[in-house]
Amino acid sequence: KILTDLLARLRREGIAILYISHRLNEVMTLCQHVTVLKDGTCTADRSLDGTDAAGLVRLMVGRDPGDLFPKWQASASPATAISVRNFAAGLMRDVDLDIRTGEVLGIGGLVGQGQEDLLLGLYGAIPARTKSATVNGAPGLPGGVPKANALGLAYVPADRKREGLHLIHPIITNMMLPAFARLPALKLRSRQAERKTAKGLAAQLAIKGDLERPAQALSGGNQQKVALAKWMPHDPLVLLLNDPTRGVDVETKREIYLMLRAFAAAGKAVVLLSSDTPE
Repeated sequence: KILTDLLARLRREGIAILYISHRLNEVMTLCQHVTVLKDGTCTADRSLDGTDAAGLVRLMVGRDPGDLFPKWQASASPATAISVRNFAAGLMRDVDLDIRTGEVLGIGGLVGQGQEDLLLGLYGAIPARTKSATVNGAPGLPGGVPKANALGLAYVPADRKREGLHLIHPIITNMMLPAFARLPALKLRSRQAERKTAKGLAAQLAIKGDLERPAQALSGGNQQKVALAKWMPHDPLVLLLNDPTRGVDVETKREIYLMLRAFAAAGKAVVLLSSDTPE
C-alpha cells in the first residue's frame, strides 16, 4: 500500500516510472501502458485499456491461463507426514499442525510474521520445541538438518542465490550437492552416474544447454528449478518450500506447480509458504 501510494504521487508529479514485475496484479493496478517480453523479444507494446491479466498471460507464454494452471483434484490421505503440538520456533508460538501425505499445505500471511521460522524449525535449522511431535513416523523433532534429511525432509529457501545454490559452481554440481552430503566417508564419487542423473533432471525440467556452465548463467526461473531438482533423486517424503515461485515467470510457475502436484499425487507432502496470496 505504501509503495502503491508513493508511485501514484510520483506519477501525479509528472515523473515517468518503469515498473518491471512478474506479478500481473501489480502491473494491472499500477501501470497504464505495458510492454511484454518473451524470449528476449517484444510481443506487445500497448495501453492497458481493454487488456486483462489473462490476455497478458497469453502474450507472455502463448497459451491460455486455463491451460497453464489446470484444475487439480487434491489427493490428501488421512495419514500424517508431520504432526506437532504446541510447536514454537523463532516468532512462532503454540502451533498445532498436521501435514498429511498427498497434501499441499499452504502457509500465508504478511512477510515477517514467523512463517519462515515454522519451516526452519521443522527442518531443524533453528532451535524449536514442542509438546509432542512425529516426523514420518519418528517421535520428536529432527534436532538438526542432517537428521531432518535422513527422515525424508527437504527444504528449498526463498533466497536461491545466497542460500539455495552455489552460483559460481557448475549446474551439475548444484544438482548433486545433497548426494555429496550423503556419501559415506572415503567412498568415491561416480562422475558418470552424476552426469546421468543430472541429465535426466535437466530433461525433466526443460533446462537446456551445458550442465558444466556455472549456475549463475541460468535465468532466475531455471535457477529455481535447479534448487528444487537437487532433492528429487533422494525421494524426499516432505518438501518444505519457502516462496518457491518468487521472481519467476508464468511458464516456470506452471512447471513448478505441476512438479509439486505430481509430488503430492505420489503420496508425499508439500508445505508451501508463499507471499503471493492468490497462490
